[in-house]
Amino acid sequence: MVFALFGLLGTLGQQSLQLKAQVYTPGGACGFTNPDVQFWANCSNRNLYNGCKTDPTQGTQWGWFGGSDITGKNFKTSSTNQLWMQVQCFVQLSFGPGCATPSYVEVKNKNTGAVVASQIKNDCTSLMYQIPEAGTYTATCYKNTSKSCTASYDTFTVYPRVPPCTTSYPGAASLIKPANGAGIAAPDANPIAIPLTYDVASSGWGVGCPSNSNSYRVEYSTGACTSWVNLGAVTTIPASAGLKAGDSVCWRVTKSNGSLSTVSAINRFTILNDEVKLTTGNGIQADVCKSGFSGALGQASVTNPIDFRVNFTTNAANQYQQVWLAAVPTSGANPDIDSDANILNKIKLVGGKATGFAVKVGLRGGVLLQGQVYAGVGVGDSWGTTGSNTATSGNATGYGVILQDIKGATTSNGSSTNFKIALKDLQDGRYDFYTAAIIIDPGNNIVGSYDSTPGAPFVYKKLNATSTLTNWGVDLTLPTDPTFSSKAITGNQFNVKWGASDSNGLKVKSYVVRDVTTSTLTDLSPGGGVVDFSQMNTSTIPDVTAYKQGGLLFSAIPASNAFVNEANIGTRLYEDLDPSAQTNYVFYEFMQDNACNQSVATTSSLSQNPWLISFDGGVSAGGGVTGISVPSGLDQYSDVLKDTSGNPLLSDRAATYVSTYGLISGNGNLPIRKQSKQQQYIVNYEDLTLNPPLDTGAADWYDYLTNLVRSNSLNLLDANTYASSNANISSGNTSSFLGVPAGTKKHIQIGGNLTIGRNVVCDTQSIFLVKGTITITPNLTVNNSSNGCLFVALGNINIETVPSRSGGGVVDSPNLVGYDLIEGGFFTDGTFIAKRDVPDVNQKGYGLMVKGSVTANDVTLQRDVNLNANQFQPSQVFYFDPRYREIFKTDLNYNKYSLREVGYVSE
Repeated sequence: MVFALFGLLGTLGQQSLQLKAQVYTPGGACGFTNPDVQFWANCSNRNLYNGCKTDPTQGTQWGWFGGSDITGKNFKTSSTNQLWMQVQCFVQLSFGPGCATPSYVEVKNKNTGAVVASQIKNDCTSLMYQIPEAGTYTATCYKNTSKSCTASYDTFTVYPRVPPCTTSYPGAASLIKPANGAGIAAPDANPIAIPLTYDVASSGWGVGCPSNSNSYRVEYSTGACTSWVNLGAVTTIPASAGLKAGDSVCWRVTKSNGSLSTVSAINRFTILNDEVKLTTGNGIQADVCKSGFSGALGQASVTNPIDFRVNFTTNAANQYQQVWLAAVPTSGANPDIDSDANILNKIKLVGGKATGFAVKVGLRGGVLLQGQVYAGVGVGDSWGTTGSNTATSGNATGYGVILQDIKGATTSNGSSTNFKIALKDLQDGRYDFYTAAIIIDPGNNIVGSYDSTPGAPFVYKKLNATSTLTNWGVDLTLPTDPTFSSKAITGNQFNVKWGASDSNGLKVKSYVVRDVTTSTLTDLSPGGGVVDFSQMNTSTIPDVTAYKQGGLLFSAIPASNAFVNEANIGTRLYEDLDPSAQTNYVFYEFMQDNACNQSVATTSSLSQNPWLISFDGGVSAGGGVTGISVPSGLDQYSDVLKDTSGNPLLSDRAATYVSTYGLISGNGNLPIRKQSKQQQYIVNYEDLTLNPPLDTGAADWYDYLTNLVRSNSLNLLDANTYASSNANISSGNTSSFLGVPAGTKKHIQIGGNLTIGRNVVCDTQSIFLVKGTITITPNLTVNNSSNGCLFVALGNINIETVPSRSGGGVVDSPNLVGYDLIEGGFFTDGTFIAKRDVPDVNQKGYGLMVKGSVTANDVTLQRDVNLNANQFQPSQVFYFDPRYREIFKTDLNYNKYSLREVGYVSE
């Protein structure tokens, strides 16, 4: 019996199945049988065998094939994409051929082991099985259903049939840039590289047989475009091709898939002459200082603002669009050409000041339009807008410069632009200047000067700041002398620190003037000598204001008279040969740096005697007001005047005059400066109010005032308790001493001396008539505005110092020293004496403030805040308080008309 396998090969898409032989020998016997697998191919079944005639290769057994036969056939595919095969299992019985029943047939995928068909057979019919896909399969025939007998099997392989190959052309490449008819910017007359943009992929590659071998090449030609140069697969026509301005160029791309080729369309472009060149006359047009620097804005003697000119030429067919100028801090070697991104990145703020700047102006049809200033990194990376032609920055904060004025003109092929730039708050330093011109060429391409890459127009060229300078310096800092000061060494010697400095060169001329024409000053330092004042008094000193504004130049100032220049600045020792004259020496330092920034520093000599002021009152001296020198440079105290505990005593910090109101000198000179705040002073005037009224016949103030009290207030006068002895108010208040309630009006007459201890308080309305001396240790104060004490002495009035007290600080300390306070009205026919507080010259002494009024035959004021401290505050303050005239107006009433002036000091 024979089993036959018929196969139908299904087509998958464009593929068919191809069979290749692979034969296996049947297995061993099981009993008396030897099964053998046989296949029928290309037939739907055995009974309908048509075309399955005897195959010459198979002898006489028609339709019987082995596995190798099936594999070797190249069957046609089925329209259902399925492979059908018939399998028969032939069993050779011991008595001859036959069909073994039952039997078992199984078809497996040899690679995966998957069973694709299996069935128990009980007859000799062939079975049709569906083979799902190409692969290698094993068909096995078993004698029994248990698959225990030795099987016979055969193997066959099914391959996809390779369809016939048909070639097709690749799609044409798409040419993008340069476009057909375009004009290409050529920055100069030298050969240039031309970048190309095209697309070879999206149009496809067609079919090449037996397989694709894709490639493309770029070709260019010049002139008539009949001879092509193959560049290969490139994206640039290199500069070595020699293409330059004026050339007309064709280009194309050829694609091949190995079998067929396609040539793209041809694009023709022209290389335009877009060269933009700087011409002569560029750079800063004026250098006032002649040293390549811009100085502080606003000074007439410096180059600021600066006038910067840039000139360009280009092809007459091009149109100017913008002109740029940028200043970048110099940092090592800078390239000759730099990009816009690099330039603007270097223009930034450091410490609130710009490190560079950029300005640009627009041009349309040869007309100057809006100008702009670049703000710089740190303030928004923005361009501030400005007006046209005469323009100031719209928002100058952080810009560093002000674009003040724009002027310019264009010709058919040139542009001349002037920028007037005021340097405002740039960082000091050296700057490189860059410039660029932006044009539109006839091809409507935006092109920048020095740019070889179309589409990146803002490229700058570095140029000389002037015809001789590669860069430019900015110095907006004035020369200074932070240490310029004077310090007293002794009563007639003092040091002056000359410390002029500037980071950009320095020139110095020095002067000293005096306000007492008879004084003599000697510079004891090396190179010094006696100062020549013959041509250099206050009225002839160079005009400081004009110098600072640049109206007076350093070169126009006469030679110095103070022996100091830029080569010998430092601390110098001076000696005043007549310190009693209290001359005020003022030192001037005229400075200039290499940017022509000019400044002046001044200081005064601090060999200063102690001095006094009379606040809200006046001073009248029969013998003259001598030995008092108010510092001329002191217009205001650094703080209010306070007592030794820090409580304010005088809040008028401008009270720096000897007197607020009148200053009268009987037969001597007055202080040479700052006599009266109200400018009320006179000399050689005999002030009769310094003495008691002549018609009373009183020889002294003691008798006169005592008589008035006895006449007007005898019932209030205690003339018995201390009629011939001394009195002592060691502490407490006057009410306790007088034995009356506080606020009581009570007077007392003392036949000896009166001593008042520390911190006694006047809490009564009392007149103390003392036949001897009055000695007061501060403080002596009044408890309220209703009370007050008047002291009349035939002898001296002594204001003592506070015992066992150290000084008020180091003598050079800037803090003002405090004041002891004495409140009262004082009359003495002797001397009013304020004793020296601290004898140590290295310590500040405490000052003395007398709040009330003082009338004396003579005055000795020894309080001294010491040396340099005297320059900043008075040692004695007389603060007029009119309360005593009101409190004692009935007690001191004089029925005859008399002119009284209260509050004057008599020498």
